Amino acid sequence: MSRTRLALLLNLCWLAAVVVAGAGLVVLGPGVAGFAVAGVAFAVSAPGSLWLGLAVERTHQRKLEVLGQAVGVMQAGEGVSVEAIVKNLCTRLERANQFKVAFSGLRQPALLLSAEGDIVGVTQGVLALEPRADEGQPADIVLGQGFSNGGGLAQDALVTVGDVRFQARQRTTGGGRSIVELTQAGHFIADDDFDAFTAALESGQTSFRFDARAAQ
Repeated sequence: MSRTRLALLLNLCWLAAVVVAGAGLVVLGPGVAGFAVAGVAFAVSAPGSLWLGLAVERTHQRKLEVLGQAVGVMQAGEGVSVEAIVKNLCTRLERANQFKVAFSGLRQPALLLSAEGDIVGVTQGVLALEPRADEGQPADIVLGQGFSNGGGLAQDALVTVGDVRFQARQRTTGGGRSIVELTQAGHFIADDDFDAFTAALESGQTSFRFDARAAQ
């Protein structure tokens, strides 16, 4: 209940006391009986308004406790206020933002996915392989169409991202979210490049080097 509504209710209590006191003085006259009725009216209004204020405060406090427990910022039975809930949420948001910044700066390819399979966050390693992997995009952009159609990843599945093969491992992080870590699954050398390497060994060419694109 807002403070304005509470103030109106308390004003109504005192207004009712004034009306009763005035009616008693008008009907009974300014005598002992009239002043007695007025005194009783004000005597009843004072504890009545106090009881109403405490009852509203208890109801408001219970609602805040339920809200605090729902967002996980307090334990049952602890005192809480709107300011405390907002401060706690801001602190948690700031801490989560720090983790998000640290996660996005990693060179190891990894994705944080929502329960619906959308991208919540990616590392620099993923963006280097697939620049379209923005927040809110489906994970199919990185993991292929089989991710959504197949209901997720098989354990230690192999995926190809940016012409590079990776071993994908998916782990749950709570709240329906999951993290997918991509580890390069070895290297593949084409037959022509391997033949060139063999020929270089036979001829003693110790300066032979594979091209960066030869090993995938």
